[in-house]
Amino acid sequence: MIMKRPTIQQIAALSGVSRGTVDRVVHDRPNVNPEKAKRVRDAMRRLNYRPRRSRRAGQTIRLGVVIPHHADAFGLALAGAVESAAAEYRAAGMEILLNRPNSPLPMDMADAVSALVDKGAAGLAVWTGGGPAVGDAVRSAADKGVRVVTFAHDIPDCGQVSHVGQDWERSGRIAAGLMARMLRPGEGVLILAGNVESTPGRGRVRGFSEFWTGLGRLQDECRVDQCYDSFDVAYEKTCAALVGDERLCGVYMAGEGTPACVEAVGRLALPRRIRVVAHDLTVEHRRLLQYGAVDFVIHQDVSFLARRPLEILASLMNGRGRDVAAVEYAPMDIATAESI
Repeated sequence: MIMKRPTIQQIAALSGVSRGTVDRVVHDRPNVNPEKAKRVRDAMRRLNYRPRRSRRAGQTIRLGVVIPHHADAFGLALAGAVESAAAEYRAAGMEILLNRPNSPLPMDMADAVSALVDKGAAGLAVWTGGGPAVGDAVRSAADKGVRVVTFAHDIPDCGQVSHVGQDWERSGRIAAGLMARMLRPGEGVLILAGNVESTPGRGRVRGFSEFWTGLGRLQDECRVDQCYDSFDVAYEKTCAALVGDERLCGVYMAGEGTPACVEAVGRLALPRRIRVVAHDLTVEHRRLLQYGAVDFVIHQDVSFLARRPLEILASLMNGRGRDVAAVEYAPMDIATAESI
């Protein structure tokens, strides 16, 4: 969906003031009634209006990127792609400030956003997996006229101009389609999410379950559990499920922990074949595909997730991004042992 930029007339109509008053508030000019100024700012916030910052000829564009240090394979790959993209934009003459909090804890992420605003970043690309505190920091930055693009994870209605992320439900539907082609009717699937309450876990489980039943398969053929992206928990949950239910002939790894799942399947040495579908084409997943321990890996384009936010911000700063998509999803591909 393309979001049209709100007009001065729309803001004036919503706030009940003249266009001239709106113009004075937008450009921080004096002699505006405080009550009217508040109504205008409230209308700007409701319409998600962000003042365009003028840039003098030759002035360097300063953009900020916030992404925490990750321990998981996908996070490491994404961070590497972000640093590579930032280096390319620096080479093109932009000033890119990269802030890497030591953890994705909400307050650490919020502090990182605020620090880049204080350093004068006109635009921010923010990994928003840190929760409401990060959303508050993004909203505060947007209220100051900073253009913000969130990526990877999203926090709705925090004032961002766009979100670049993963279509969690679609990835779950793809997994269900792949698994249904490998399993016979009556054979079941263990869906092992990282956290079923998180946006990725909830979306992937929902997408898988709805598509599975839409294919005429039974809901009770799906067993849902969570491993909190822990190797040990994923190993224990996989062993317990496969031993306890002989119908289970497939494991959909909707979160981290695929190596643990594969190790469990190998050590159990069950008489039936266990099919495995996972996410993210990491180095380890490539090895498991080539080894034959994983059947399919649904791959999200990490480079797109890293580069697209900076592309959007650069376009906005240069006055070319008049119509910005509210959400852009990363392209997806299906990797097999033969395709890598």
